[in-house]
Amino acid sequence: FTFALPAFALDIPVSSDPRFSLQLVAQEPQIVTPTGLAVDARGRVWVIENNTHFTPKNYKGFASDRIQILDDFAPDGRARKISTFASGFKNSMTILLDKEGGVYFGTRSEIILMREKDGAEAPAERKTLIALSTAGNYPHNGLSGLAFGPDGWLYFSLGENLGADYKITGSDGVTLSGGGEGGNIYRCTREGAKLEKIATGFWNAFGLGFDQAGRMFAVDNDPDSRPPCRLLHVVKNGDYGFRFRYGRKGIHPFVAWNGEIPGTLPMVSPTGEAPCAVYACGANFPADFHGNLLVTSWGDHVIQRFNLIPAGESFQALPETLIKGGVEFRPVGLAPAPDGSLLISDWVSSSYPVHGKGRVWRLSVKQDSAAPLAASNLKLPEKMILHGLPAKIFLPQLNTTDPFMFHFVVDALSDNKNNAELLQNTQAPEPRVRLGVLLALRKIADPAGRAPMEKWLSDPDAAVRRAAVQWVGEEHLKEFEPQLDAVTKTPMTRDLFLAYLASKSLLSGDKPDKGEYIESQMAQIFPSDKHAAHFRALALKNLRVDHPGMSVPNLLPLLAHKDAELRGEAIRALALHPSPAAQIELRKLALDDALSPDLRAMIIAGLARSAAEPETKVLLIDVLKTTKDSVLQREAVRALRGAAADKEVQAAVCNSVHGLKPEDELSGELADQAIMLLKLGGVAPANYPTGILNLIAKRPLNETEWLAAIAQKNPADYPAAGERIFYHVKGAGCFNCHAINGRGGKVGPDLTTIGKTIDKNHILQSILDPAREVAPQFVPWTFVMNDGRRLTGTIIEENDVFVIIGDSSAVVTKFKLLDVNYRAAQKGSIMPDNLVDLLTQQELRDLLAYFQSL
Repeated sequence: FTFALPAFALDIPVSSDPRFSLQLVAQEPQIVTPTGLAVDARGRVWVIENNTHFTPKNYKGFASDRIQILDDFAPDGRARKISTFASGFKNSMTILLDKEGGVYFGTRSEIILMREKDGAEAPAERKTLIALSTAGNYPHNGLSGLAFGPDGWLYFSLGENLGADYKITGSDGVTLSGGGEGGNIYRCTREGAKLEKIATGFWNAFGLGFDQAGRMFAVDNDPDSRPPCRLLHVVKNGDYGFRFRYGRKGIHPFVAWNGEIPGTLPMVSPTGEAPCAVYACGANFPADFHGNLLVTSWGDHVIQRFNLIPAGESFQALPETLIKGGVEFRPVGLAPAPDGSLLISDWVSSSYPVHGKGRVWRLSVKQDSAAPLAASNLKLPEKMILHGLPAKIFLPQLNTTDPFMFHFVVDALSDNKNNAELLQNTQAPEPRVRLGVLLALRKIADPAGRAPMEKWLSDPDAAVRRAAVQWVGEEHLKEFEPQLDAVTKTPMTRDLFLAYLASKSLLSGDKPDKGEYIESQMAQIFPSDKHAAHFRALALKNLRVDHPGMSVPNLLPLLAHKDAELRGEAIRALALHPSPAAQIELRKLALDDALSPDLRAMIIAGLARSAAEPETKVLLIDVLKTTKDSVLQREAVRALRGAAADKEVQAAVCNSVHGLKPEDELSGELADQAIMLLKLGGVAPANYPTGILNLIAKRPLNETEWLAAIAQKNPADYPAAGERIFYHVKGAGCFNCHAINGRGGKVGPDLTTIGKTIDKNHILQSILDPAREVAPQFVPWTFVMNDGRRLTGTIIEENDVFVIIGDSSAVVTKFKLLDVNYRAAQKGSIMPDNLVDLLTQQELRDLLAYFQSL
């Protein structure tokens, strides 16, 4: 049947390259909430219409998912005809067509092969190729990512599946099982036989694609606290680092996201938020696009272009925006058409539940812009010729900094299974060779390969020691626990320290996703003279200050310790401690000129908790009057916000700024600080001192101005000050909801590695407009209780018995599921608006500098 589309203005996405044009093919009511799509040899567009993704009550759409065929395109590109091929599905994600008329269709729980029957609405046949059996039930972290490989096999992915146990069964009965290891990529024949796992360590590799050289690429969404999403070059037996069994946040010591752990592989590039499809540009594109990849970003309203630059045996790239839409452009799938155009499915709304909107677009290359594909632009797939050769021929290639070459060699060594030859090289002079031999022996999984464990645990190279520590813990090798404990006697990196504690946790039987054992170990380590000072300092630095073991009496003996590192960490812990007893000790330390300026600044920042107390107020005012150190002045003014309404404090702060000139160091920042204090103290703007106002630079008023301001380099940007601001009780309160290295709240994303993965522009945008993009795990929910109470917050933890939520004030509430009448997801974010108003310009710059340093 034929539709007449409603005529109303659309926010048309635009191309940054004038050689491309974009046409609307279909929109609601023709198609709603589309996910995957494909184009057949006749040019018809097959689209999955998803009607079951968190379906709300009273939804007026079709009762199930269905496959719609768009046809009969008008001169303006619009489809004038639509027909239903098949329906009755749930949680449908991916569709793929072959040249023989086969329709490969992926839902969360199965991959189906259907064939078209002319003149019939139902398919001529329907056969289940792959079946997923699991208790996992989240709509889009099951099966997805269908793609045909250059070998003619069918490739697909399985998401993290909530860490639940699962079985995947092929059409010939071959079954693979697992659970908790993260997502995987598999392949099978086109009939669903000979199922095998290709790679592991993904969060949710929702989209797969192959380039003209036969290389596989995937786009992988990010775990809760480990952004960004990533573009990956997927190789056989590759491990991409994520393990759900260690918690969905992705910050456990045994989880990697960019090849941080030896043996895991890094990303090609970060991508925009929520990437869903990857497509390799071919002959239908201009010559400068050949070999490039296109990726849809649902969350950032863009289609990104990646120009792959060779980097060893893989690639690096930076995202460039090719197509940019407004807030109602949510691209999902990409599919090439016979005429060289590219079809795009568009979810439209930010709503995760289905919502009745949807669009399909056609991206075309303008005439005379397409170019033949030059063979010189292609590179052969990665070499696997190492397999089957004697190890001595290629062992030296382990001594490489290229993680992909390192992987190929380790993979070949493990595949050849020559334990004797490997064991002869466990003490090779090159650390990378020793590390590779260790990893290969572990993959072989022969108990005889553990013989050198004691030597590995005392290896002079920290990376070798760390890999051995992880092996002992993950495989519960308690017979090596004495040697494991000996690792603590030597200087340790933070990575090695956390790996040691994680292994001890696993050996103790602690649940790996909780971490209580790791914390309890740190609480026992830092006060004990039985441990080396460097080990105690690491424990102190990484333990949250509100842990019961982090008491002021436990910290006091360390203030006089001869080891400067341990003494400094004790002072830092006191400065962050919420106890009134800590304030007493900080006042004693505040005027100690023998301490470093950074430690004194941390102490003064910590005194903000008691600034209204007469003794602290006098001390802070004295610092303002006597110090010539501008950093200490800034911290004193900031700390005095705790007594902002006090007239004596207001006068002292204004006097500290009086007489400064614009050219004086940080005069503008001190003036900003003074105005912030007066504002908090209830002083009317008309009463602000003119001399202070004249020192203040114009404050940015919107996102564009803020982005321009932070783009300017400023040598005064100070990460150490940003750390103090993050934890400051009279600032924006970042630490109430977010944690860094275990210190802070659990309501929002963990920011421990934020500097590795997100640039400062995106961090700033999330501060200015926290509701712009909210990941599904941080969506606020309102729970209406049986007694009529309404509780709203993000879900921190939930099981079959209780729920724990955190609200916008970082108040954590735990309640039983039996007490809940109903729940509803809310729009926006619990992160407060206008947080930037609680920060001076320099404070925001310092905070961003701190985040970038992580």
